[in-house]
Amino acid sequence: MICLSDTTANTMTILYTVFNAAPSKYLIKKNTITLAGVVGTAAVFLRSVSQASRLFANNGVQYSLVVHDSSLQPTYFLVNLAGIIQARFSPGVGGVVPPQDSLSEVYNVVNDKYLLPSQIKSIVEGPSSTSISTTYGMNRSIIDFVPTINYQDSTIGENLYVTGGVLKNYDGAVVVEDNFFLFPEGLVAGANAASGGSMSNGTYQYIAIYSWFDNRGQLHRSETSVPLSRVTSAGGTSQTQIITIPTLRLTQKANVFVELYRTETLGSIFYSVTSLTAPVFNDTTLDVISITDTLSDASLISREQLYTTGGILDNSAAPNASIIANWKNRLVLAGLEDDQQIAYSKIFNPGSPAQFSDALKVNISNQGGPVTALGVLDDKLILFKESLMFALAGNGPNNAGEQSDFTQPELISSDVGCSDPSSVVVVPDGIMFKSSKGIYLLNRGMNVSYIGAEVEEYNASQVTSATLVPNNNQVRFLTDDNYCLVYDTFFQKWSVFNNHGGKDAEVLNGSYLYLRSNENLVYRQDSSYLDNGQPISLQIDMGWLSFAGIQGFQRVYKLLALGEYFSPHKLIIDVAYNYQNIFIESKTVDSSDFINAETYGDGSPYGSDTYYGGDSGLNAYQFRLNMGTQKAQSIRIRIREVQNDVTGRGLSLSNLNFEVGLKAGTGKIKQSQTFGTT
Repeated sequence: MICLSDTTANTMTILYTVFNAAPSKYLIKKNTITLAGVVGTAAVFLRSVSQASRLFANNGVQYSLVVHDSSLQPTYFLVNLAGIIQARFSPGVGGVVPPQDSLSEVYNVVNDKYLLPSQIKSIVEGPSSTSISTTYGMNRSIIDFVPTINYQDSTIGENLYVTGGVLKNYDGAVVVEDNFFLFPEGLVAGANAASGGSMSNGTYQYIAIYSWFDNRGQLHRSETSVPLSRVTSAGGTSQTQIITIPTLRLTQKANVFVELYRTETLGSIFYSVTSLTAPVFNDTTLDVISITDTLSDASLISREQLYTTGGILDNSAAPNASIIANWKNRLVLAGLEDDQQIAYSKIFNPGSPAQFSDALKVNISNQGGPVTALGVLDDKLILFKESLMFALAGNGPNNAGEQSDFTQPELISSDVGCSDPSSVVVVPDGIMFKSSKGIYLLNRGMNVSYIGAEVEEYNASQVTSATLVPNNNQVRFLTDDNYCLVYDTFFQKWSVFNNHGGKDAEVLNGSYLYLRSNENLVYRQDSSYLDNGQPISLQIDMGWLSFAGIQGFQRVYKLLALGEYFSPHKLIIDVAYNYQNIFIESKTVDSSDFINAETYGDGSPYGSDTYYGGDSGLNAYQFRLNMGTQKAQSIRIRIREVQNDVTGRGLSLSNLNFEVGLKAGTGKIKQSQTFGTT
């Protein structure tokens, strides 16, 4: 029994395991008791699981570790007090039901990370292929409620898949677990009657699966049960056979149904006993349901065959993962419990969901630590580690798991990897990504180059999203700070958007949308030059300009600017000299002082304008700025736009020109900065 106090209501919530005939039929009940000793009404919390830890809380929400203990599918689940499964781990290799008077504690490691101790099973083959034994050890799992990387997603066909403690599937209506947490385990043959059906004496085999139609009309089917062999011997050709099947008691899906398949007598192909048009629905309030088979062999073989016919691999629930990619008509997962593996789906078929199988995995070299990110470049899957990169090529196996031509992952970089999984983005020249040393490009020739020097002052910021915006020829890297790093793929130059930190971004129907940090609001880009009602102003920060060499001697007389005028504005031009990071001069240029914004038709009376567009020679956007300090080794310019009464696009600059005089020798250094005797 475990409980957790609720001081506001002076009550305690109690969870306790109710034992049954077999551990797979155990259930947990929930009740309350007040400090005055008033006991509430007990209700079933979850079926087919037992408690495996004490309750613990994170941000005011209580959780517990539970275990489904069975011969083939011992698995742990993390659930909240609403009974919603938050994570699934150690599938098929979990432990047994622990003594309920010695449930393990869950430890808060740091911040939102918790350590969950549990059992894990190792399968050991004995001296013969049929001799298999198991040993149990201790497993250390870390649950992170606020991971440092965003939940990733990928779309294939009609479904959106989202990573996390459980791989989730969104069909446009509901978000549910991928496939099914469990398959039907432990079919039991019930009564064989002599009348009521069309079966004859014979030896048959049965298989059951769980199935579900999603909002798109796609059929999801679980892994198959172990075949059950049954001999009917009631005599005659009017026999029936009852098969009892465990229900699926752990699911977020509504309207799951159970399909039963059978062979002909002494046959090997399984045909459907049940019907998709009149399905036998699952019932989460029961441990088992029974289906009566009445079909003759002649009727049976005209029905649908089991989806694994022909050696097709079983559909399995995908492992929990933090990283996902869409590659060669498959989904690929990384960030698994085994962090040196990737899992991939079967080849996608239109009209069906993505289908994973436990057999479809690739082991990666343990060199360089866990896989940290995935990228797709042409025909290759790029596997990132913290400071390494591998490339995987080939088309992989067919859906029977055969004829795989995957290559061994090939090392393509031994000193650069990816530190921010959400920074990986495909661009015209290859893949851009952020490493611990800055932003790099992996080009289509598999060569790595550093292209983030201009924004390396932001290297400490974590990239939360990287999005190619084709209409603007830009790649936008949202960060967890208040900045968005913007790379122009045409000019190959960087700029920075401030007040533009975000959690995630997408381009939908040509429009850029992003989720701003610390807000539950999505913003869409438009042409208003307003950011949530606030004006967007231009700022240009230039690097140091040394026309006579890095430490040469020069006179900078004038700055000439050429551009295009759009609306009234002012420019504040700040100037710094001699590598001093202090702007010592500031000049203000008001566009109204040299631009005549009058256009044809503005004159009064109508048509009185001298020239179309206003007075000739007064509407060209160019001006000259005389430098206050001319002698210098170097000069640096900052240009800031200030909007006037009308907010909009103020200007665009196409050219900056300097009038410079050069002198021989080096720049003049102050006596206080000169050392030595000469």
